Amino acid sequence: MFGHLIEPYSFRPDIESIYKFIYSFHMPLFAFVSGLLTKQYESRRDLYHSVLPIVVLLVVFDLIYELVNFLVTGSTSWYLRVFSPYWLLWYFLSLATWRLVSPVFFRLSFPITVSVLVSVTFLLVPQIGYPLSIARTLSFLPFFVGGLVYGRKIISWIKHHNTGKWLIIAVFVLIGIFLIVPRFDVRMLWGSFSYAQMGYHGPSGIMQKLSVLLISSIGVFSILMFARYSSLLITFGVASLSIYVWHGFFIQIISKAAVNFLQDSPLLLLIIIELALSAFICWVLSLGLATRVTRSIQKGVR
Repeated sequence: MFGHLIEPYSFRPDIESIYKFIYSFHMPLFAFVSGLLTKQYESRRDLYHSVLPIVVLLVVFDLIYELVNFLVTGSTSWYLRVFSPYWLLWYFLSLATWRLVSPVFFRLSFPITVSVLVSVTFLLVPQIGYPLSIARTLSFLPFFVGGLVYGRKIISWIKHHNTGKWLIIAVFVLIGIFLIVPRFDVRMLWGSFSYAQMGYHGPSGIMQKLSVLLISSIGVFSILMFARYSSLLITFGVASLSIYVWHGFFIQIISKAAVNFLQDSPLLLLIIIELALSAFICWVLSLGLATRVTRSIQKGVR
């Protein structure tokens, strides 16, 4: 949420560092948690029933976002023209794909290694990018597999080791990431492009990608150390699906309304305003209406 709100100001060097820091872990964390919540299905029927509600949400909200876009601009979106889900909805197509291939990774002896190899190798194909969310599906695959296969063990370890010492270590690790990540190409953090589309040759692209995977993995682990201490995060986490699918409308309205007012604001003021807006939007979308509508759409296909 906060990352999307500050994106219009990411041309500013001070905001760019914060923006890249957030993008170094927020979607990897989402993919990890999605893997953690994906179970080992006993039959293909159970697997398909877990994927169908995701596909329905994708189709329904893609139509809604496209309709709003058409009413506002008078034309179809760029996403539709390149055969990609609308903006943030890429995640649903990726999640459906990850769940469909999850039985394969449950059976592998070295699932993380295979997922990393698949991720860094297939991005060598120049045509891979936004269409069908293929680049992002590949880019964040290792984090989904990490949550899928080892998520419960990692959470269990954190529950028994998140003492003051480890929390202090996590703080310093996150500070280190904040200082390092501005050196990375933000497009590598987005995970939306092949190496060729970003201007990298094979070896240099692979090294950049492996570095991002390592930094993001450390960031995800460090953030998880703090999760159990925030009741607010737990409250929002329960309604995370509703917040995710609906918040795009708020972001688009607020960004257009506030960009001229805030783009030259002092850093501290900008952060305070955007954090307050993020918390407010999360709170509104965690209330009953958005959650009930989202769940009714899912339940309608079960």
